[in-house]
Amino acid sequence: RNIGIENAKGDWITFVDADDWLEPNYLAAMADITTGTDLVVSGQIREFDNGKTLVYKPDLTETFTICTNKANQFNELNLRFLLYAPHEKLFRSDIIKKNNLEFQVGCSYGEELQFVYAYLEHVKIIGTVNQALYHYRIAN
Repeated sequence: RNIGIENAKGDWITFVDADDWLEPNYLAAMADITTGTDLVVSGQIREFDNGKTLVYKPDLTETFTICTNKANQFNELNLRFLLYAPHEKLFRSDIIKKNNLEFQVGCSYGEELQFVYAYLEHVKIIGTVNQALYHYRIAN
């Protein structure tokens, strides 16, 4: 992921795990809400090996400013497991590069959460997409 960040040329960065997959409209739906935002979050479908699925998604497609009367939206993203990992998100490349954010090398548990929380320190406006567009595979 760090090498990908170093070589990224676009305005936005997204991360997809090797065993996961995206809905065909993932990038288009996310890009539709990027104007004026620092982070865009969609929903996810947790895919279990036994065929069971769980869907987590934001209530609305909207943008909101952190530290305003919209604190409930931020809390709901957290309660729905949508802030823990770098997937199902678009990150602004300039925020990552300007603040030298990277995934901790040698850490195989918790490095994703650490990266997302470090990024959130620089976020003012979040966009949410009320669609589950990222398929997150969970091996049993």
